[in-house]
Amino acid sequence: MELVVGIAAVQLAKASGLRVIGTASTEQGLQAIRDQGADLAFNHKHEGYLKEIAVGIAAVQLAKASGLRVIGTASTEQGLQAIRDQGADLAFNHKHEGYLKEIANATVNGEGIDLILEMLANVNLNSDLQLLKSGVGRVVVIGNRGTIDINPRLLMAKETTICGVTLFSSSEEEFQMINAYLQHGLKYGYIKPLLGRIYPLEEAAQAQSDVISNSGTCGRLTLKI
Repeated sequence: MELVVGIAAVQLAKASGLRVIGTASTEQGLQAIRDQGADLAFNHKHEGYLKEIAVGIAAVQLAKASGLRVIGTASTEQGLQAIRDQGADLAFNHKHEGYLKEIANATVNGEGIDLILEMLANVNLNSDLQLLKSGVGRVVVIGNRGTIDINPRLLMAKETTICGVTLFSSSEEEFQMINAYLQHGLKYGYIKPLLGRIYPLEEAAQAQSDVISNSGTCGRLTLKI
């Protein structure tokens, strides 16, 4: 019954002109969703699939909109496919042995990467340092969940840098610039936010409760005013 309902939902959504991201727990279910025209399909039993859906898509969209050559990584085939579908030039599985060498070889003339947006620094930071381009390479840390040991010689040898970014320290002028960029992206379609559940104003209390108690969601929980 679940498979039938899932297929019907995808068909109706596509017929309505919507972009469809589907999930299933088996390869058969995922294939059925793809066969019906879903733009993306994820296995919701894989740890981290929610982050792969939301964060990976946003990062690739913004990078491509800026005219950058994008090399993305993920830990599952679903995550890799999502990155490719958003226009990434290359996608690698960062759990595969030797992936760092593959990425390095894929850069222009094998010189390394100019900029890495790091969303899980406590796992990836030391590996990032090995990929940077000499003299100009930079890692921007935008996400972290703990501590990590790094080899500072990797920074010294190539004269590269690490910096951190947080929205909370932004100035009013910077917030205005960010907002203008987001509004432009939304207007012209190169930024496509994922919406989860949309609440009417009278369900604001329920929305707040869901934000506090929910361990993960596919898309933003949105209050309609």
